Order: sequence, then structure tokens, then C-alpha cells
Amino acid sequence: MSDFRKGAAGRADIVIYARQSDVELVPIAIVECKEPSQPIIDQHLRQAERYDAIVDTGLVIITNGCEAIARSRRGGQYHNLVNIPTYQQMVKRTKTTLEAELGVWVYDRIAHKPVSEELIQSYEDDGIIGKDTPAHLHSFLVNLIGLLDDDTQLLPRFSTAEFPVIQDQGLRFTNFGNAAGGSWPGNYRYYLVKHNDDDCIVSISVMGKAKFINDPVFGNSVATTMLCIAVDDYDKSHLSLELALDRFTVQDGESITVWHNGTLTNGKKGAVKPKEVVDFVATHAPDLVDEEGYIILGQLNNKQLLTWKQAASKAFITNLIRYALLRDDFRRYKNSLAKPPAKAKKR
Repeated sequence: MSDFRKGAAGRADIVIYARQSDVELVPIAIVECKEPSQPIIDQHLRQAERYDAIVDTGLVIITNGCEAIARSRRGGQYHNLVNIPTYQQMVKRTKTTLEAELGVWVYDRIAHKPVSEELIQSYEDDGIIGKDTPAHLHSFLVNLIGLLDDDTQLLPRFSTAEFPVIQDQGLRFTNFGNAAGGSWPGNYRYYLVKHNDDDCIVSISVMGKAKFINDPVFGNSVATTMLCIAVDDYDKSHLSLELALDRFTVQDGESITVWHNGTLTNGKKGAVKPKEVVDFVATHAPDLVDEEGYIILGQLNNKQLLTWKQAASKAFITNLIRYALLRDDFRRYKNSLAKPPAKAKKR
């Protein structure tokens, strides 16, 4: 980057040039290359855009050799192009003609009623819904996924008694790991949250779990649909909750209740007793626990399209954020109990 701006750090993998005259070359695109085993995630897009802020081509391409994403800058914002431009298109383009020729991705929300077999098949193939998820949940899942993926509508910034700030940041494609070494790459709806006087990011996604039968590495695994909630405190990130929606969703007609029983893994220390988690939540957020000792995360009406204008949608997302952060508070509490007492100093 120091070739383009004195003192600038970093190195672009590929810079594509066009000849402006017999002696002058002008950069027209930046290409960032990743390993085929790496999914293209939000951090890679931001990296390419940071480089482009220095080189100023207005076009970035990120590829892992298996797939590629092209993003064109317009009005200070980057937009995904439907197709990858050819070199000829890059050379002759202006910031508007590329988008006119190739098209810009615009989110088009899919109706959750009726749900076609073709749609569910595509969601299963793309790892959005688990192949073993019961059919009666498909309509609700399409509705919930549509709510989370529709970044044309943002939940207005708000606060609660626990969180001075909850701000919807839209979508990002990223990857989070769990204590077992698994990873969950995909689209996450993410929220900036002020918690315990610190800022953190809570990311929420719905994904299908892979199915394995007698696999030498993964053994046997049912292909359920998971609600994944990750916490990123800018120092480290992790999945705070992997909730199997197949198990923890109750449907009564069009009324949907999402709940949890408190199961939790505390890193390498392993699983803890669910009742300990429920008791901890009941102490710090008693409104989340019902009389039977279940953690109730949300009650939604699947008869209508879920939107951020609905109080139930806002309450559901708020409760997911609360529960994810409470689970992390519980982990810290348990870890503090496990620390050995400090040794007395010898005189």
C-alpha cells in the first residue's frame, strides 16, 4: 500500500491496471485471494475495502478459488454485483455503467406462506435449514430467516434497563467457532450492544446442521436447524448459544414459542448442569423463566410476516441478546469459582 500512499500499511494480493496512456497505468480493481478452505467472510470484504480506500479503484474482488464476490463502490457504500466483470468491462466502466451492466444484488424477501418444496430443498442444499427438520416448522423458519436476512429494514436503535445501547448493524457474512472445534460460517444479523460499560457485538443466524452417518470424524449427527448466537468483545469471539430449533420450538396453530432448557458448555471444562444456568438466569432476569423452569425467549405470530415494527419481534431479539450475554456472565461466574485461592506470602 505504500506504493499508493506514503506510510500506508498492508499489501493487496493483486492490483489490476489499465493503460491510460503510453506511459501511465491506472489501478482499476483490487483482488484479494484466500485459501479454498476459507469461506469468504465479512473480515475479508472489509480488508479489501480498506485497501481500496487507499488505491481508490472503486471495485474490489474477493475469491477463494471456488467462489468470488465483486463489490462496486457507489456513494461511499459498496454493493455486491450479480456477476464478476470482465477485464474489458473494468477498463471501460464508470461507477454507474458497471452496476447497470452487471446488476446489483437487491434483497427480495420470500413469502413464508405457502412454502414450496423447491424452496425448502434449496435452503437445505445451502445449509440454511437442516434436512431432518420437521416440515411443520418450515413456514416459521422461512419467516424467521427472512426477518434476519432483510437488511433493507433495520431495527431502530433503542435501550433497555440492562443495555444503554442496542443498535442494529444489518448483515455480515462471517464465521464463529465453538468449544468442540466446529465452525458456523454464514450470514449473521449483528447488533452493537453496550453491556457492563463495554461495547460488544452480538450476532444471530439460523443455519442447518450437517447430517453424518457413521462418519470417521463426526460419527452420527442429525441435520437439525440451529439458532446460533455469537458474542464478540473485540478481543475474542465465540458462540454463546447453539439452540436446536427443532427441539426448542413449540407450535400451537400459528403461535410460535422459542424456549431453552439451560444446557451449556463451559469451554474445555465441559457441560454444566442446566438447572444451574436456569437458576442464574432466574436471579438476573426473572422475566425470562416461567413457572415450570423453562427459559422463554420469544412468542411470535407466524400468521403474519415478521417485521421489526412488531413488538414481539423486537422482544424476541432483545431476549436472545440478553440470554446470550447472561450465559457468558454465567461462564465467568463459574470460572471465578474454579480459581484456586491466592497463596499467602511468606514473611
